[in-house]
Amino acid sequence: MDDINFCPFCNASNHKVVVVKGDMLFCKECNHFFDLVEKKLKCIKCDSNHLTYSDFPTPDGQVVFQCKDCKKMFSTKELIKIQ
Repeated sequence: MDDINFCPFCNASNHKVVVVKGDMLFCKECNHFFDLVEKKLKCIKCDSNHLTYSDFPTPDGQVVFQCKDCKKMFSTKELIKIQ
């Protein structure tokens, strides 16, 4: 909870966000309940989970991730569509 410094729905500051139970959070400003769950995406080619952000976007502006193991690059759309 220490690293949560705003509500993802209304941008209210962290003193408005309270822990309800476990990972369940509640924003007192906009009355939203939400969870923060880390997503584990894997490389489409080698099944590794060592993906890093690439500074080079696709020609149409999409974010690109690169596998540290096989060096293959994937757009966000490719990664999320398949997984």
